[in-house]
Amino acid sequence: MSIDLRERLTNVVATPGDINRHLITLMTYAAECNSILECGVRSVVSTWAFLHGLTLNRHPIKKLSCCDLVKSPSISDVEKACAEQSISFTFYEMNNLEIPMENTSYNMLFIDTWHIYGHLKRELEKFESSILKYIILHDTEVDKIHGESIRCGWDTRQQAIESGYPEEEIRCGLQKAVDEFLQTHSEWVLKEHFSYNNGLTVLERVRF
Repeated sequence: MSIDLRERLTNVVATPGDINRHLITLMTYAAECNSILECGVRSVVSTWAFLHGLTLNRHPIKKLSCCDLVKSPSISDVEKACAEQSISFTFYEMNNLEIPMENTSYNMLFIDTWHIYGHLKRELEKFESSILKYIILHDTEVDKIHGESIRCGWDTRQQAIESGYPEEEIRCGLQKAVDEFLQTHSEWVLKEHFSYNNGLTVLERVRF
């Protein structure tokens, strides 16, 4: 039996969570794109919004790449749906800073990974030149000032040792990274910010 993407999206939108109220927004942006890189897949929720959006785009060649530290068993359904819709699919089971990006571009980058200043700063530095339209960030309200590690009560000193990031970059939240990025990259602007459902921020490329 084929996978009904509309039904999958309807189900995740109706399921209360930390991102369900943003899924229609994500689908709408995805429909403007023919290539998407999703960093932070978790148990596969936002992925259904991206997939359904891609099917609404008329470009003949489409691709979806997903990345997470652990590959969820639900990715098998994503692989099946992509095959049915003739969407090229790649899964990277790794730290997203290790994704090979040489001679690669995407219309959209979605980031829902480690919500700290130090990691987001490095993500934006790595990916921005390869993103043609949108960079969308989740959890930009709940982890706006203080990093996710503070909210979750994680050992930031140990994380600093393991990651190589300065501890203050782990304790600091996402807004500082966004502000610095926009100040130093005038080709990108803040398009939208939603404060509900943990926060969602949309950055748009306005020139190259």
